Amino acid sequence: MLYRYTDLGILNGSAISGKGAYLGVAAINNAGQVTGTRIVDGSFHAFITNSSGQMTDLGTLGGDFSTATAINNAGQVTDYSQTTTSPTGHGNAFVTNSSGQMTDLGNDTQGWAINDAGQVTGSVSSVTDGNYNYHAIVINSNGQMTDLGTLGGDRSSGWAINNAGQVTGTAQITDGSDHAFVTDSNGQKTDLGTLGGSQSHGRAINNAGQVAGEAETADGSIHAFVTNSSGQMTDLGTLGDGHYMGVSDINNAGQIVGSFFKAPAAGAFVTNPTASFKYSGAFVTDNGVVKDLNSLVANSAGSTLISANGINDVGQITGTSILNGLIHAFLLTPVASCDANKDGKVNVTDLSIIYTAKNTVNPAYDLDGDGKVTVRDMRICVLKCNNANCQP
Repeated sequence: MLYRYTDLGILNGSAISGKGAYLGVAAINNAGQVTGTRIVDGSFHAFITNSSGQMTDLGTLGGDFSTATAINNAGQVTDYSQTTTSPTGHGNAFVTNSSGQMTDLGNDTQGWAINDAGQVTGSVSSVTDGNYNYHAIVINSNGQMTDLGTLGGDRSSGWAINNAGQVTGTAQITDGSDHAFVTDSNGQKTDLGTLGGSQSHGRAINNAGQVAGEAETADGSIHAFVTNSSGQMTDLGTLGDGHYMGVSDINNAGQIVGSFFKAPAAGAFVTNPTASFKYSGAFVTDNGVVKDLNSLVANSAGSTLISANGINDVGQITGTSILNGLIHAFLLTPVASCDANKDGKVNVTDLSIIYTAKNTVNPAYDLDGDGKVTVRDMRICVLKCNNANCQP
């Protein structure tokens, strides 16, 4: 699969995008709307784009800053914002309506993800006897909050939620290690374990219940993983000499995107002054194989993709890149191909896949570029078949 690069503009600053950071592009929905955080008059502000890539500032809850980490297919955005009464550097989770107006979801909350029903998952923090802790939560569209607890330790956070209400995230176990978890639709958690090491993190979940994240191996490396329907992890490995894989998203086709890190001598720049790793590039999985996105983009015009943070169900990817020392937001759109099942041949199997997508908006099969998959696209592919009568 190859991708067409679209520059969505300069974000400024020096921080890297992704969950847990401030500046950058965080997510994309199936309409191609992107959300994230940029600098406006010296402060962080959440933004949303329309399908043409034009940014709209979402403002704040009355304070100085806001950030955005997730968007659903209705265009609702969540993360958190400072309010008029928040202490410096603190804020509350919010969710936007279809007009982009923010609703405050409660004190000391943070929203990390939102599903199509408007349910938000994230965390709520508290201080007990001087100890700062936080718990994973789900906030329903009516504002009701459910504490998901931990796996026996003190802390947890919900990183993603699917349309069935299943949540994945990270929770502390009794020995203090962090483990990835997934809930059922009733909020009951299952510890997903690790890849032989002591820690793991569940970062994304699709509507089939597949969880993607990263986990420590027995030798201390951090590998990307994806689970099957039974919750068992499959090790997706790393990219060459990459030591650390950071997963951001998974779509309903099971494609995963994220970032990979190498030793300090390599990569674009350090994520913070004390970090031991640097962002080296963005990755996508193709039939379970991890690939460097920089090798799959033909028209990046000198930009280096450093993080991939969201992928939608038509395969569009958003994230951040560096060009001339500045951080840019980008959108990658799959270049249409007749080899729909990516087996290296064009035959009746591919035509059947494309026919199934007829009358939908899917850039991967829109061969004539008219914005929709039609019979004309199938006719183009018939002419590209490897064998007579498009036989396998």
